[in-house]
Amino acid sequence: MPIDFPNSPSVNDQFTSGGRTWIWDGSVWKAFSQVPGNTTITSAMIVDGTIVNADVSASAEINTTKITNWEDDQVVLSSQVFDS
Repeated sequence: MPIDFPNSPSVNDQFTSGGRTWIWDGSVWKAFSQVPGNTTITSAMIVDGTIVNADVSASAEINTTKITNWEDDQVVLSSQVFDS
């Protein structure tokens, strides 16, 4: 049976059908699952493209080897933009 999602959702609206819940991200409905307390989330459980800037703490120290297409000679200075 097809799912009849709402026509005009707002960002972060939730929709439940058949015991499953979806959240509207502004573009698409994404399946949502509640993680039980005291559960460790591993990287294998995270779908590519699901973590956005808002999910990362401003104090996080992310190694440049983890950034796709990072060039070794690039320099990042916070709060400064340099035109090439």
